[in-house]
Amino acid sequence: MKSVMQALAASLLLVVGCAESMPQPRAPTSRALEALRVPWTFEIQDKERRPIAILSVRFTDAKASSCIGDNWKLLDSLSFESLGKPEFPGRDVLSYQVDGDKLIIGRNDFCDDYYRLSGELTPSGLTGEYYAFGFGPHSYQQLGYVIGKPSK
Repeated sequence: MKSVMQALAASLLLVVGCAESMPQPRAPTSRALEALRVPWTFEIQDKERRPIAILSVRFTDAKASSCIGDNWKLLDSLSFESLGKPEFPGRDVLSYQVDGDKLIIGRNDFCDDYYRLSGELTPSGLTGEYYAFGFGPHSYQQLGYVIGKPSK
């Protein structure tokens, strides 16, 4: 019993230590907030930069549920077309977060099975990456790229 309690205490210390060392998201910049006032269309690409999906969304202020906390908001999916693999879960509930000028879009309510689009947000567009991650230290996997533009 003593070894179980020691293992539990060590695990708790590890989790608390990791949570405290995680960087906190920065407040969205005014440039980022202005860019999100209109719908956007994202082309998701594989590692060879071939299109694998087209996703059109509207950004909302509604709070989204997330297994990993933070300030996630719901995306209103306007359209989604899957064109190939690796597939993006564009028909699932998606949410977004803005960290300074960085936009992060993802499926966040399936715990330990996250798919993300992430890149620097400007009023004229976004370029970034498409990746997945889950539980474990080596779980990050880049799946491709993303390009986004306002679809005024």
